[in-house]
Amino acid sequence: MTDSLMTRRAFLSQGLVSAGGCAFALALGATPGLAGGGYYQRHRAELIKTFEDTNQGAAQYLAAGHGKALAREVCAEASRGFRELLPGLPEVGGEQNLMVEYVSVAAWYVAYYRPFLKRGLSAEDLGRMIYQLNLMQYKSTPAAQLARQGRERFSPAYLVRMKHWAAWTQERRYPANWVARFIQGDGQGFDYGYDYSQCALVKYFQAHDATAAAPYVCINDFARSKAYGTGLSRQGTLAMGYPRCDFRYKQGRPVTQGWQSEVAKIKKMGG
Repeated sequence: MTDSLMTRRAFLSQGLVSAGGCAFALALGATPGLAGGGYYQRHRAELIKTFEDTNQGAAQYLAAGHGKALAREVCAEASRGFRELLPGLPEVGGEQNLMVEYVSVAAWYVAYYRPFLKRGLSAEDLGRMIYQLNLMQYKSTPAAQLARQGRERFSPAYLVRMKHWAAWTQERRYPANWVARFIQGDGQGFDYGYDYSQCALVKYFQAHDATAAAPYVCINDFARSKAYGTGLSRQGTLAMGYPRCDFRYKQGRPVTQGWQSEVAKIKKMGG
């Protein structure tokens, strides 16, 4: 579900990181087992730096479509908003949780969502901005690098890490956390997958009255999977109103879902 901080910084040099609402690629460089308390304070400087890198991409995108004045105002408010949200981010296990960085990413969306609404922009507008910035970044990344990252997501070490993480979430130590189940593939229809019954990002959006933005976050999973060649297929997500997030990956399979297909689902579900 996440990439390493180093990878994310490179990714964010041009725009927002993809933060799928229910499942992301887990951090290959994460260090499980450290105490969770105080994670956000320990990493405060890094989290703020990463957000500000993102904000530069958002400012360019908004200026092109809505003018420089609106871009400056929105990004300034989002910057202040993120700093205000950071101390109150929920505990999900700190470094023990391979997806902990994405709790702060949820705060990015909340920070942008409020100034967007104030200026007549919608959750869909916010989702489109993030999706387009992701596409731009993937297009600028060397194909060999993307292919290597995609192959890593089918390596034995990666799959073991995923299985352990999913089992850990089943212990439900942290109410704000994800709850996932690893699904072993049959080698034909899919190689592996996950069923999510709870999503930390959905919970965070609900707590901050920003649930309308949640389903648009999930669409970015398809942009990433297409770039990596991981063949994601999914019926729906918790954020869209489905009973679970059912991610299924098949190496090399064409990704046929994306912005148009998923926005249609969101609207059908009443989003």
